[in-house]
Amino acid sequence: MHTYNDTPGPQAVAAPPAKNGLAIAALIVAIVGLCIPVIGPLVAIVLGIVALVGSSGKAHAGGAKAMSIIAICLGVLCLALTPMILAQAMSRARDVAIRTKSGTQMQEIHRA
Repeated sequence: MHTYNDTPGPQAVAAPPAKNGLAIAALIVAIVGLCIPVIGPLVAIVLGIVALVGSSGKAHAGGAKAMSIIAICLGVLCLALTPMILAQAMSRARDVAIRTKSGTQMQEIHRA
């Protein structure tokens, strides 16, 4: 006589999506890189590449891959915009210096 056990056996449970700390760090550094012109974007690009390579073999690393790609793109964008932002800041500083010098020269002419 054979009896059946009614207790359920082990069932396959889907693994939760893997969270990659490097991908999260790369994304945070890329966002902070908007305020830190050169160093932040470079670190974000390096961390993003390392996180992307590290998550390439994992089955449930879709979110980590997406964050890594976004961090790399944001880092490249920040690096591309940095020269334009610095050029604009230098132009404004030069204009202020010229106006200050002109004002000083006008005061000297007025005194003479």
